[in-house]
Amino acid sequence: MEDPEIAYQIFSITGVQLASSNTNTFQACRLKRLLPGRYALKIRLPDFFLNPGTYTLGFSICLAERNVDNVPYVVQFEILPTPGSIEKQLNRIWAPLTPTAVFEIERL
Repeated sequence: MEDPEIAYQIFSITGVQLASSNTNTFQACRLKRLLPGRYALKIRLPDFFLNPGTYTLGFSICLAERNVDNVPYVVQFEILPTPGSIEKQLNRIWAPLTPTAVFEIERL
């Protein structure tokens, strides 16, 4: 396979795509070629944070910007509340993501 693009997608339980990434956009070293054979793939998301809830993981492979294979629901998984998320009350928020935000208010 010449210049393959391997991607994942994370969806909310209602089917809304929340995140995705692929090897051609965010990979430090772009994949040039995959020879025939078996491969193991590991994807790490070191800073990605999902609130407690149920999600699905999708996976796709493209060649020359054409979809070769797409599995939108590879697995359904659940993020359980942790002591840290409960302390921040994230288990009470219905949104799937809670990015860190700094609010500043100034009286005029």
